[in-house]
Amino acid sequence: MEKDIYSSEDLQYAVYKQLERCAMNNNLSRYEMIQGVVISPEPFTVQNKMLTNTQKQNREMIKKRFADQLDRKYKETKIRRDSIILNEL
Repeated sequence: MEKDIYSSEDLQYAVYKQLERCAMNNNLSRYEMIQGVVISPEPFTVQNKMLTNTQKQNREMIKKRFADQLDRKYKETKIRRDSIILNEL
């Protein structure tokens, strides 16, 4: 049940919209804004190798672990951008 909460598209979208609103309120450029959110039920730790020994994000491990979700988010973003461009034409 707990994993269902974290994989909820509604939750991910709500978090994304809040972050987008914060970015806009702080006058970030579009390229500085995030394009999607993936929420993990598993905390990032040194033990699961999501953090380095110096407590920094281990980007390679994170990319490997979340590759499918990240690919899906990038595709969704491209579709959203393409539809925005088409709507503006």
